[in-house]
Amino acid sequence: MMGRGIFTAFFLTLMFFGACDGKPSSEPGSAGLEAASAQKSRPLRAVIDEDLPTLDPHHHLTIVGGLVLRNIFEPLVDLGPEGELVPRLAKTWETADSQRWQFFLREDVFFHDGATLTTADVVFSLERCRNDPRSEIGGFLAGVESISHDPQAGRIDIETTRPDPYFLESLAAVLVVSENAPEVILEPIGTGPYRFGSYERGSMLTLQSFPEYWRGSPREPLVEFLVIPESEVAVQRLERGEVDLVRGLPPRLVDRVESKPELWVDSRLSQSVLFLSLNPGVPPLDDPKVRQAIDLALDREALMAGVHLNHARPASQLLGPGVFGYDPDLEAAHRDVEMAHHLLRQSTHGEGVELLLETTEAYLPQAMAVGKQLDGAGFETKVVARPWPDLYAGLEAGTVGAWYGLWNFDSSDAGIFFDQVIHTPTADGNWGSANFSGHGDAEVDLLIRAASAELDPEARRRQFQQISRRVAEIRIYVPLLWPLDLYGMRRDLDWEARKDSGLLFFDMHRKE
Repeated sequence: MMGRGIFTAFFLTLMFFGACDGKPSSEPGSAGLEAASAQKSRPLRAVIDEDLPTLDPHHHLTIVGGLVLRNIFEPLVDLGPEGELVPRLAKTWETADSQRWQFFLREDVFFHDGATLTTADVVFSLERCRNDPRSEIGGFLAGVESISHDPQAGRIDIETTRPDPYFLESLAAVLVVSENAPEVILEPIGTGPYRFGSYERGSMLTLQSFPEYWRGSPREPLVEFLVIPESEVAVQRLERGEVDLVRGLPPRLVDRVESKPELWVDSRLSQSVLFLSLNPGVPPLDDPKVRQAIDLALDREALMAGVHLNHARPASQLLGPGVFGYDPDLEAAHRDVEMAHHLLRQSTHGEGVELLLETTEAYLPQAMAVGKQLDGAGFETKVVARPWPDLYAGLEAGTVGAWYGLWNFDSSDAGIFFDQVIHTPTADGNWGSANFSGHGDAEVDLLIRAASAELDPEARRRQFQQISRRVAEIRIYVPLLWPLDLYGMRRDLDWEARKDSGLLFFDMHRKE
């Protein structure tokens, strides 16, 4: 954990932090007991800066969709707060040779409509992920050969085509739905701690506690995700006591939040990377010299100190230090404006080439800073913010050239990321399902497929490092920064930031 509740005054630190573990005090602030009582009478609310592209857990591959829908649905195997594997709907599992797996289902697990979870539901969910043409997560099960089940024994049998070193991490991405689920899920029914209440697109998702949840009824009976792209508005509502947590707090607002006695900031180095994605199918990015010029035009230290106010670290590669496969010897490109100009003059497009850089409203200030640096190296950059569902549709269609965004590593292993984002897209969707550039590299593909079947950790680490070096040469993805996850929170909220940036309401509650 890093930067928990950073204050500029020693007096405030003593006043608001517990003597033993640094947690903030649960005493109400100057607003008084009446305000505290009113605070606890409303739903527990968390702010997200992007809307969900869909309520169907298999029809998206987005950060916000995952962190929201995991409150409703559950996988067989899950990842804990520090990325450790934990049992969820499967109480136990075993494998004889890393290709034949058996998962034993928990008993007395119920869907929100009262139906009992069965092995048939699990098989249906896995097959839906693999075979539904709308599925965005079929790649997580790319190595699965067959799926069967024994209802009497409560067992699901899965055989893979090869030994898979991160098969369990892949399963954590597959949320289980009922075998009676419709082709497109509009009103989700899962087995998680919260059941669907209502959804107003672009505004709010309301969830109600599920008393029959197998781990026990959640402590907060009613919770809400509020979609607020404007950070200033989100913080204003936090200050007024209308929300409890703001995810993705911009660095410029950290001091403002920490200045309020009733608020604090939790932070940790995330498993995320901020990057530029450069689609070589869209001019002027079809010229490698242009992509190299973009890389050399960027000053990562300045971006870190500027918009991020040092709440980030310069990224030398897509994998951060906390991700397995990170290469400590790979260095980030240093800004060389003269060389960037030279490369543009040599390119097929020349200096002054127009570049459209797309992003979402939440990342607009950061993307504007990137655009300014590009302009200083010979580009004419236009930065445009679009709602995430619209931008996501453009990415899937392959019409977006350059975009600024973030990838969050749900797993601490790089394999899933390389399989889905870097590998050449295949027609069956088993590889490269999130490679929005459509670009492929035969050398990289061979390395990725070899690593996906390598059980020796050190051999896999070396393969991942080779992949990172090759990706750095191609410059389809240009890593910029590893950000700190920043959360503005009310002091009466008991919760700690997770390694995967998830927001699980089951782990949150207001202090008594």
